[in-house]
Amino acid sequence: MKKSPKAEIISVGNELLIGHTLDTNSHWIAKRFTKFGWTLQRITVLRDSLPAIKDGVTSALRRKPNLLITIGGLGPTHDDMTLKGVALAFNKRLVLNAKALAMVKVRYSALESSTGLTRFRKKMATLPEGAEPLHNPVGTAPGVTIKVGTTRIVSLPGVPSFRC
Repeated sequence: MKKSPKAEIISVGNELLIGHTLDTNSHWIAKRFTKFGWTLQRITVLRDSLPAIKDGVTSALRRKPNLLITIGGLGPTHDDMTLKGVALAFNKRLVLNAKALAMVKVRYSALESSTGLTRFRKKMATLPEGAEPLHNPVGTAPGVTIKVGTTRIVSLPGVPSFRC
């Protein structure tokens, strides 16, 4: 009998831990994992904190899931630090990614042409070294993917689409 691939989800956000926001993203993804034959081994909810994110990602990588999805913390604000925590977990630098920057530019030019790219908006294009951006058809922050050992990490923005 073939073993099913294993996955974990890490949701990041103080709003999840204080009960202000329900983590519907993990629920939605968990249903899809089950539907497609994956084994979801763990869902972890973490604070908007570099040590918490780094430790959560490091712990997940030790368990060697095939796929680790992080949700939330990719935006332009000071508490959006998921990618920095991911980079710290496997000792990578954060670098401005040209593809991600182009995605952010296109997204903001469609929303408003006068403001341009602020340093906060450029932050959304600063990815762990070696990572690739993923198109985000709904929001401004690109998703991110990177392979670490045998684990594929996919970081997704936390704001859900109401068009699903």
